[in-house]
Amino acid sequence: MKAMTDYIHAKGLKAGIYISPGPTTCAGYAGSYQHEGQDMRTFARWGFDFLKYDWCSYSRIEKERTREACMKPYQLMWNELQKVDRDIVMNLCQYGMGNVWEWGGTVGNCWRTTGDLGLAPGSSMPGFYYIGLSNAQHWEYARPGAWNDPDYILIGWIRNALKEEKFEKADLTPNEQYAYMSMWSLMAAPLIYSGEMSRLDPFTLNVLCNHEVIDINQDVLGKQAKIIGATKEELVLAKELEGGSVAVGLFSVSGNANSEIMDLVDDEADGLSDELKNNMNVVDNFVWDNTLVPKKMSIKASDIGITGKFSVRDAWRQKDLGEFENAFETEVPFHGVKLLIISAIK
Repeated sequence: MKAMTDYIHAKGLKAGIYISPGPTTCAGYAGSYQHEGQDMRTFARWGFDFLKYDWCSYSRIEKERTREACMKPYQLMWNELQKVDRDIVMNLCQYGMGNVWEWGGTVGNCWRTTGDLGLAPGSSMPGFYYIGLSNAQHWEYARPGAWNDPDYILIGWIRNALKEEKFEKADLTPNEQYAYMSMWSLMAAPLIYSGEMSRLDPFTLNVLCNHEVIDINQDVLGKQAKIIGATKEELVLAKELEGGSVAVGLFSVSGNANSEIMDLVDDEADGLSDELKNNMNVVDNFVWDNTLVPKKMSIKASDIGITGKFSVRDAWRQKDLGEFENAFETEVPFHGVKLLIISAIK
Protein backbone atom coordinates (compact mmCIF):
# COMPACT_ATOMS: atom_id res chain seq x y z
CA MET A 1 0.00 0.00 0.00
CA LYS A 2 2.87 2.38 0.75
CA ALA A 3 4.38 1.66 -2.65
CA MET A 4 1.02 2.41 -4.27
CA THR A 5 0.62 5.79 -2.56
CA ASP A 6 4.23 6.66 -3.44
CA TYR A 7 3.41 5.89 -7.08
CA ILE A 8 0.28 8.06 -6.94
CA HIS A 9 2.19 10.93 -5.32
CA ALA A 10 4.90 10.67 -8.00
CA LYS A 11 2.17 11.39 -10.57
CA GLY A 12 1.34 14.64 -8.78
CA LEU A 13 -1.90 13.21 -7.41
CA LYS A 14 -3.35 12.66 -3.95
CA ALA A 15 -4.26 9.24 -2.57
CA GLY A 16 -7.57 8.52 -0.89
CA ILE A 17 -8.94 5.52 0.96
CA TYR A 18 -12.43 4.47 1.97
CA ILE A 19 -13.85 2.63 4.97
CA SER A 20 -16.89 2.62 7.24
CA PRO A 21 -17.28 3.24 10.98
CA GLY A 22 -19.48 0.14 10.99
CA PRO A 23 -18.48 -3.54 10.91
CA THR A 24 -18.43 -3.57 7.09
CA THR A 25 -18.24 -1.16 4.19
CA CYS A 26 -21.08 -0.73 1.70
CA ALA A 27 -19.43 -3.41 -0.44
CA GLY A 28 -19.21 -5.83 2.48
CA TYR A 29 -15.52 -5.53 3.33
CA ALA A 30 -14.23 -5.04 6.87
CA GLY A 31 -15.00 -1.68 8.47
CA SER A 32 -13.24 0.22 11.26
CA TYR A 33 -15.69 -0.57 14.06
CA GLN A 34 -13.71 -0.98 17.33
CA HIS A 35 -10.43 -0.62 15.38
CA GLU A 36 -10.52 3.12 14.71
CA GLY A 37 -7.12 4.02 16.17
CA GLN A 38 -5.37 1.08 14.53
CA ASP A 39 -6.88 1.91 11.15
CA MET A 40 -6.07 5.61 11.29
CA ARG A 41 -2.45 4.90 12.22
CA THR A 42 -2.26 2.43 9.35
CA PHE A 43 -3.70 4.90 6.83
CA ALA A 44 -1.17 7.52 7.95
CA ARG A 45 1.73 5.07 7.73
CA TRP A 46 0.66 4.06 4.24
CA GLY A 47 0.71 7.71 3.17
CA PHE A 48 -2.92 8.45 2.41
CA ASP A 49 -4.13 12.04 2.06
CA PHE A 50 -7.90 11.59 2.16
CA LEU A 51 -10.31 9.38 4.09
CA LYS A 52 -13.91 8.84 3.05
CA TYR A 53 -15.66 7.56 6.16
CA ASP A 54 -18.95 6.07 4.99
CA TRP A 55 -21.85 5.42 7.41
CA CYS A 56 -22.99 2.19 5.67
CA SER A 57 -23.29 -0.67 8.17
CA TYR A 58 -23.05 1.62 11.19
CA SER A 59 -26.85 1.55 11.07
CA ARG A 60 -26.57 -1.91 12.64
CA ILE A 61 -24.77 -0.36 15.61
CA GLU A 62 -26.78 2.83 15.95
CA LYS A 63 -30.53 2.94 15.24
CA GLU A 64 -31.06 6.53 16.35
CA ARG A 65 -30.64 9.53 14.06
CA THR A 66 -30.20 12.19 16.72
CA ARG A 67 -27.45 14.75 16.31
CA GLU A 68 -25.39 13.06 19.01
CA ALA A 69 -25.81 9.61 17.47
CA CYS A 70 -24.85 10.88 14.01
CA MET A 71 -21.76 12.65 15.36
CA LYS A 72 -20.44 9.85 17.55
CA PRO A 73 -18.55 7.62 15.05
CA TYR A 74 -17.04 10.61 13.25
CA GLN A 75 -15.95 12.27 16.47
CA LEU A 76 -14.20 9.03 17.43
CA MET A 77 -12.24 8.79 14.17
CA TRP A 78 -11.54 12.54 14.13
CA ASN A 79 -9.96 12.24 17.56
CA GLU A 80 -7.72 9.45 16.26
CA LEU A 81 -6.74 11.60 13.28
CA GLN A 82 -5.46 14.31 15.63
CA LYS A 83 -2.99 11.79 17.07
CA VAL A 84 -1.19 10.92 13.80
CA ASP A 85 1.61 12.90 12.22
CA ARG A 86 0.02 13.32 8.79
CA ASP A 87 -2.40 15.73 7.14
CA ILE A 88 -5.42 13.67 6.09
CA VAL A 89 -8.62 15.26 4.83
CA MET A 90 -11.55 13.54 6.51
CA ASN A 91 -14.80 13.27 4.58
CA LEU A 92 -17.99 12.47 6.47
CA CYS A 93 -20.15 10.38 4.17
CA GLN A 94 -23.46 10.11 6.01
CA TYR A 95 -25.92 11.57 3.52
CA GLY A 96 -26.93 14.72 5.41
CA MET A 97 -28.33 13.03 8.51
CA GLY A 98 -28.76 15.10 11.65
CA ASN A 99 -28.21 18.38 9.73
CA VAL A 100 -24.53 17.51 9.38
CA TRP A 101 -23.73 20.92 7.86
CA GLU A 102 -24.34 22.44 11.31
CA TRP A 103 -21.66 20.36 13.06
CA GLY A 104 -19.57 18.57 10.43
CA GLY A 105 -16.76 21.12 10.66
CA THR A 106 -16.10 20.12 14.28
CA VAL A 107 -15.41 16.45 13.43
CA GLY A 108 -14.16 16.54 9.85
CA ASN A 109 -13.16 18.64 6.86
CA CYS A 110 -16.09 18.04 4.50
CA TRP A 111 -19.42 16.31 4.72
CA ARG A 112 -21.89 14.86 2.29
CA THR A 113 -25.16 16.79 2.39
CA THR A 114 -27.30 14.37 0.35
CA GLY A 115 -27.44 10.78 -0.81
CA ASP A 116 -25.34 9.41 -3.65
CA LEU A 117 -25.36 11.59 -6.74
CA GLY A 118 -24.97 8.49 -8.93
CA LEU A 119 -28.36 7.28 -7.69
CA ALA A 120 -30.15 10.61 -8.13
CA PRO A 121 -32.71 10.41 -10.94
CA GLY A 122 -33.11 13.12 -13.49
CA SER A 123 -36.43 14.55 -14.56
CA SER A 124 -36.53 17.69 -16.65
CA MET A 125 -32.96 18.27 -15.42
CA PRO A 126 -30.05 15.87 -14.79
CA GLY A 127 -29.80 14.53 -11.25
CA PHE A 128 -26.75 16.64 -10.39
CA TYR A 129 -28.88 19.79 -10.55
CA TYR A 130 -31.15 18.58 -7.74
CA ILE A 131 -28.21 17.44 -5.62
CA GLY A 132 -26.54 20.80 -6.20
CA LEU A 133 -29.68 22.76 -5.36
CA SER A 134 -30.05 20.88 -2.10
CA ASN A 135 -26.38 21.45 -1.23
CA ALA A 136 -26.61 25.14 -2.15
CA GLN A 137 -29.09 25.76 0.67
CA HIS A 138 -26.34 25.30 3.26
CA TRP A 139 -23.94 28.00 2.01
CA GLU A 140 -23.60 29.75 5.36
CA TYR A 141 -21.92 26.70 6.97
CA ALA A 142 -19.01 26.47 4.52
CA ARG A 143 -15.68 27.98 5.52
CA PRO A 144 -11.96 27.31 5.04
CA GLY A 145 -11.23 23.76 6.14
CA ALA A 146 -14.92 22.83 6.39
CA TRP A 147 -16.98 22.25 3.26
CA ASN A 148 -20.40 21.09 2.11
CA ASP A 149 -19.89 18.11 -0.20
CA PRO A 150 -22.51 17.40 -2.90
CA ASP A 151 -20.58 14.27 -4.02
CA TYR A 152 -18.11 13.57 -6.80
CA ILE A 153 -17.73 14.80 -10.39
CA LEU A 154 -19.32 12.11 -12.59
CA ILE A 155 -18.43 12.95 -16.17
CA GLY A 156 -16.56 11.09 -18.89
CA TRP A 157 -16.41 7.31 -18.44
CA ILE A 158 -17.81 6.34 -15.04
CA ARG A 159 -18.76 3.19 -13.16
CA ASN A 160 -22.45 2.56 -12.63
CA ALA A 161 -22.93 1.04 -9.18
CA LEU A 162 -26.32 -0.33 -10.22
CA LYS A 163 -24.92 -2.19 -13.25
CA GLU A 164 -22.26 -4.43 -11.77
CA GLU A 165 -19.75 -1.58 -11.73
CA LYS A 166 -19.42 -1.54 -15.52
CA PHE A 167 -18.02 1.53 -17.24
CA GLU A 168 -20.38 3.69 -19.24
CA LYS A 169 -20.27 7.19 -20.71
CA ALA A 170 -21.99 9.79 -18.55
CA ASP A 171 -25.33 10.73 -20.07
CA LEU A 172 -24.79 14.49 -20.03
CA THR A 173 -24.57 17.00 -22.83
CA PRO A 174 -21.44 19.16 -23.11
CA ASN A 175 -23.37 22.16 -21.77
CA GLU A 176 -24.61 20.12 -18.80
CA GLN A 177 -21.04 19.12 -17.98
CA TYR A 178 -19.91 22.75 -17.98
CA ALA A 179 -22.87 23.56 -15.73
CA TYR A 180 -21.97 20.67 -13.39
CA MET A 181 -18.37 21.79 -12.92
CA SER A 182 -19.43 25.43 -12.60
CA MET A 183 -22.01 24.70 -9.92
CA TRP A 184 -19.55 22.63 -7.86
CA SER A 185 -16.86 25.32 -8.17
CA LEU A 186 -19.23 28.09 -7.12
CA MET A 187 -20.31 26.03 -4.10
CA ALA A 188 -16.67 25.62 -2.98
CA ALA A 189 -17.31 21.87 -3.09
CA PRO A 190 -14.50 19.33 -2.89
CA LEU A 191 -13.57 18.69 -6.55
CA ILE A 192 -13.05 14.95 -6.70
CA TYR A 193 -13.20 13.26 -10.09
CA SER A 194 -14.95 9.89 -9.94
CA GLY A 195 -14.33 8.49 -13.39
CA GLU A 196 -11.96 6.19 -15.24
CA MET A 197 -8.74 8.15 -15.66
CA SER A 198 -7.37 5.83 -18.35
CA ARG A 199 -10.28 6.92 -20.56
CA LEU A 200 -9.99 10.66 -20.06
CA ASP A 201 -10.63 12.39 -23.36
CA PRO A 202 -9.67 15.98 -24.33
CA PHE A 203 -13.17 17.34 -23.68
CA THR A 204 -13.43 15.84 -20.18
CA LEU A 205 -9.96 17.15 -19.35
CA ASN A 206 -11.07 20.56 -20.60
CA VAL A 207 -14.03 20.52 -18.20
CA LEU A 208 -11.95 19.33 -15.27
CA CYS A 209 -8.79 21.39 -15.72
CA ASN A 210 -9.73 24.99 -16.53
CA HIS A 211 -7.56 26.86 -14.03
CA GLU A 212 -9.80 29.94 -13.86
CA VAL A 213 -12.77 27.77 -12.92
CA ILE A 214 -10.71 25.90 -10.34
CA ASP A 215 -9.47 29.25 -8.97
CA ILE A 216 -13.11 30.15 -8.24
CA ASN A 217 -13.51 26.92 -6.30
CA GLN A 218 -10.20 27.37 -4.44
CA ASP A 219 -10.57 31.07 -3.61
CA VAL A 220 -8.94 31.75 -0.25
CA LEU A 221 -11.99 33.43 1.26
CA GLY A 222 -13.62 30.02 1.32
CA LYS A 223 -17.06 31.44 0.59
CA GLN A 224 -19.79 29.22 -0.84
CA ALA A 225 -22.05 30.82 -3.44
CA LYS A 226 -25.49 32.04 -2.47
CA ILE A 227 -28.62 31.51 -4.52
CA ILE A 228 -29.62 35.00 -5.61
CA GLY A 229 -32.28 34.00 -8.11
CA ALA A 230 -34.25 30.85 -8.92
CA THR A 231 -37.27 30.39 -11.19
CA LYS A 232 -38.62 27.66 -13.44
CA GLU A 233 -36.15 28.68 -16.13
CA GLU A 234 -33.26 30.40 -14.37
CA LEU A 235 -30.83 29.80 -11.55
CA VAL A 236 -28.27 32.40 -10.46
CA LEU A 237 -25.47 31.71 -7.97
CA ALA A 238 -22.99 34.31 -6.72
CA LYS A 239 -19.74 33.69 -4.82
CA GLU A 240 -17.62 36.39 -3.17
CA LEU A 241 -13.94 36.27 -4.13
CA GLU A 242 -10.76 37.68 -2.62
CA GLY A 243 -10.17 41.25 -3.74
CA GLY A 244 -13.84 42.15 -4.04
CA SER A 245 -14.72 40.38 -7.29
CA VAL A 246 -17.78 38.13 -7.52
CA ALA A 247 -18.09 34.87 -9.44
CA VAL A 248 -21.57 34.53 -10.92
CA GLY A 249 -23.12 31.47 -12.51
CA LEU A 250 -26.09 31.99 -14.83
CA PHE A 251 -27.78 28.62 -15.36
CA SER A 252 -30.53 27.93 -17.89
CA VAL A 253 -32.71 25.29 -16.25
CA SER A 254 -35.98 23.48 -16.86
CA GLY A 255 -38.50 22.50 -14.23
CA ASN A 256 -38.65 24.51 -11.03
CA ALA A 257 -35.14 25.48 -9.97
CA ASN A 258 -36.55 26.84 -6.73
CA SER A 259 -37.78 23.47 -5.47
CA GLU A 260 -36.15 20.35 -4.10
CA ILE A 261 -37.65 17.06 -5.24
CA MET A 262 -35.88 14.82 -2.80
CA ASP A 263 -34.75 13.86 0.61
CA LEU A 264 -31.73 11.86 -0.44
CA VAL A 265 -30.73 10.14 2.77
CA ASP A 266 -29.56 6.67 1.83
CA ASP A 267 -30.78 3.60 3.69
CA GLU A 268 -27.74 1.35 4.03
CA ALA A 269 -26.50 3.00 0.81
CA ASP A 270 -28.63 0.70 -1.31
CA GLY A 271 -31.00 3.06 -3.04
CA LEU A 272 -33.18 6.12 -2.86
CA SER A 273 -35.51 6.90 -0.02
CA ASP A 274 -39.24 6.20 -0.18
CA GLU A 275 -39.82 9.91 0.21
CA LEU A 276 -38.00 10.59 -3.05
CA LYS A 277 -39.85 7.90 -4.97
CA ASN A 278 -43.25 8.96 -3.63
CA ASN A 279 -42.82 12.70 -4.14
CA MET A 280 -41.70 12.78 -7.77
CA ASN A 281 -43.82 15.10 -9.88
CA VAL A 282 -44.41 13.25 -13.16
CA VAL A 283 -45.10 16.54 -14.94
CA ASP A 284 -41.50 17.49 -14.26
CA ASN A 285 -40.36 14.55 -16.40
CA PHE A 286 -41.27 16.44 -19.56
CA VAL A 287 -39.47 19.27 -21.28
CA TRP A 288 -42.32 21.15 -22.87
CA ASP A 289 -40.15 23.47 -24.94
CA ASN A 290 -38.19 21.04 -27.08
CA THR A 291 -36.48 23.71 -29.15
CA LEU A 292 -33.72 23.92 -26.51
CA VAL A 293 -32.71 27.39 -27.67
CA PRO A 294 -30.34 29.62 -25.69
CA LYS A 295 -31.99 31.83 -23.12
CA LYS A 296 -31.22 35.48 -22.47
CA MET A 297 -30.26 36.00 -18.84
CA SER A 298 -29.02 39.00 -16.93
CA ILE A 299 -27.38 39.93 -13.66
CA LYS A 300 -27.88 43.28 -11.94
CA ALA A 301 -24.87 44.88 -10.31
CA SER A 302 -27.00 45.77 -7.29
CA ASP A 303 -27.79 42.07 -6.75
CA ILE A 304 -24.13 41.35 -6.04
CA GLY A 305 -23.27 44.51 -4.11
CA ILE A 306 -21.57 46.40 -6.93
CA THR A 307 -22.23 50.03 -7.79
CA GLY A 308 -21.11 51.96 -10.83
CA LYS A 309 -19.26 50.41 -13.75
CA PHE A 310 -17.92 46.87 -13.68
CA SER A 311 -15.92 44.52 -15.86
CA VAL A 312 -17.01 41.01 -16.85
CA ARG A 313 -14.80 38.04 -17.66
CA ASP A 314 -15.94 34.68 -19.05
CA ALA A 315 -14.14 32.10 -16.89
CA TRP A 316 -14.65 29.14 -19.23
CA ARG A 317 -13.42 30.99 -22.29
CA GLN A 318 -10.83 32.95 -20.28
CA LYS A 319 -11.91 36.07 -22.12
CA ASP A 320 -12.70 39.62 -21.02
CA LEU A 321 -16.16 40.65 -22.20
CA GLY A 322 -15.87 44.39 -21.56
CA GLU A 323 -17.13 47.09 -19.20
CA PHE A 324 -20.77 47.51 -18.24
CA GLU A 325 -23.00 49.54 -15.97
CA ASN A 326 -26.09 48.56 -13.91
CA ALA A 327 -26.60 45.14 -15.52
CA PHE A 328 -25.09 42.53 -17.84
CA GLU A 329 -27.10 40.39 -20.24
CA THR A 330 -25.99 37.32 -22.19
CA GLU A 331 -27.30 34.19 -23.86
CA VAL A 332 -27.05 30.94 -21.90
CA PRO A 333 -27.42 27.57 -23.66
CA PHE A 334 -30.16 25.17 -22.56
CA HIS A 335 -29.04 23.34 -19.39
CA GLY A 336 -25.82 25.28 -19.74
CA VAL A 337 -24.06 28.06 -17.90
CA LYS A 338 -22.24 31.33 -18.24
CA LEU A 339 -19.63 31.47 -15.50
CA LEU A 340 -18.57 35.07 -15.01
CA ILE A 341 -16.09 36.98 -12.88
CA ILE A 342 -17.47 40.46 -12.20
CA SER A 343 -15.25 43.20 -10.78
CA ALA A 344 -16.10 46.77 -9.84
CA ILE A 345 -14.18 49.45 -11.72
CA LYS A 346 -12.77 51.99 -9.27
